[in-house]
Amino acid sequence: MTEQTLYRFFDDDDNLLYVGISVNAYNRAKQHSKDKHWWPEVKSITLNVYPDRESVELAEINAIKTEKPIYNTQHNVDKPSAATELLKTMDELTGDEIKEVLTKFAKAVEEMSND
Repeated sequence: MTEQTLYRFFDDDDNLLYVGISVNAYNRAKQHSKDKHWWPEVKSITLNVYPDRESVELAEINAIKTEKPIYNTQHNVDKPSAATELLKTMDELTGDEIKEVLTKFAKAVEEMSND
C-alpha cells in the first residue's frame, strides 16, 4: 500500500482555505500554485500521513465537513457547488451573454473530447 497525505492550506490568520489529499503533497501544492485563484492567500501548510487511500479519503471528508475550508465545495454542505454559482450568475445575464457563455462551453467540451 502507498502512503497518502492529507494537506491543509491556511492563510495569514490561520483560516482554513483548502483541504486535499495526494500521494505527493509537494507536487500537488505546486499544481495548485499554478491553477487556483486562491493560492496567493496560502501562508502555511499542514500535512498528515495515512497508510492507505481509504483512510485518507475518510479523513478528508471528515475534515471538510467539520472544519469547513473556504474553497472546498465537495463534501462542504455549507458551500454552493460551482454549478449552483454558475446558475446564479446566469440568472443575471442577458440572452446574448448566455448564448456567448454556452458557445464557449460547447467549444471547451469539444476540445476536451478531442484530447
